[in-house]
Amino acid sequence: MDDIEEAVTKQRKIRTDCSLTAAERQVIEPYKHEIQSKVGRDARSLVFKTKICPAMFNFWASTNPKMGEAERDRRLAVSCVLSWSIIAD
Repeated sequence: MDDIEEAVTKQRKIRTDCSLTAAERQVIEPYKHEIQSKVGRDARSLVFKTKICPAMFNFWASTNPKMGEAERDRRLAVSCVLSWSIIAD
């Protein structure tokens, strides 16, 4: 069993296209199982709108309330990517 786990671990690659920081990923981690357990698009959308978005925006507001234009654009892109990836079938 250890050989299989070791082989799987070696095959995993770190995603380079992820637009979330490590801290932002930690914010949405508690909702991962809930999102994955939802079947329909409407159910995932509801979790996204009522739990993930507020958690993410509260995190952003607490970490850096005065952001520059580049950071604002990055956050907008992150929220768009999150909504697409979570809600899309």
